[in-house]
Amino acid sequence: MADGSMVETGITGNDGLVGFPVLLGTKTIPTRTFMQIPGSGFRIKAQHLINEFEKIRGITEKDQSLFPWPHLVQTGQTAACNRLHDIAERLARWLLMCHDRMGSDAFTITHEFLGHMLGTPRST
Repeated sequence: MADGSMVETGITGNDGLVGFPVLLGTKTIPTRTFMQIPGSGFRIKAQHLINEFEKIRGITEKDQSLFPWPHLVQTGQTAACNRLHDIAERLARWLLMCHDRMGSDAFTITHEFLGHMLGTPRST
């Protein structure tokens, strides 16, 4: 947000990538991406990613346009959850989504960080 506050709109783990709008021709993305939980990840220049997708034989433009679909669905579900559910339900959803992507029963996060991801004060 303009004031520096933030709220989570999607979670990606070892099951996907962020920045996929560049595959659809977007030059910039007005969001931030960061690793919430310690782990490893890879960074690739947008043009290199575009080049690799263009090299894959058998992928049509229709197939490439379907690639972002799961993330778009998740973003819509997150918006609905943030609007319609109470904080306990939102917290449960967030923890389960992180658990699914990590494959671990334990991860370290702070109350402050959870507040940022849930769009609520730390004390909540």
